[in-house]
Amino acid sequence: MHLEHSNPEIFQTPAKDGTFFRASEEFILKFIKRSLGWSLCRSTHAGGKIPSNAEEILRKSFLWMAYCVKDENILSALLVNSDQTQITLTQGCHLTYAPIGS
Repeated sequence: MHLEHSNPEIFQTPAKDGTFFRASEEFILKFIKRSLGWSLCRSTHAGGKIPSNAEEILRKSFLWMAYCVKDENILSALLVNSDQTQITLTQGCHLTYAPIGS
């Protein structure tokens, strides 16, 4: 969607072989690996444990976010409440991306 808005010509200009650009799953995976240096990582059981000080971590996170919003004069329209957007922001399947070799 972002490419269609910012670079519509990418979808309208044919390649040398006459085909048009398509962000296939294969293209995205190659881009992530080559350009960003990321690879897919599976979660581990240790990574899924809730730390004993989770409440304190959440409180500090909230206070840090509130401070940044106030200090940087961030408009409320730019804040996203992910609990109500009904948009999946993660790919699920217990996978994530991380730098290759990490």
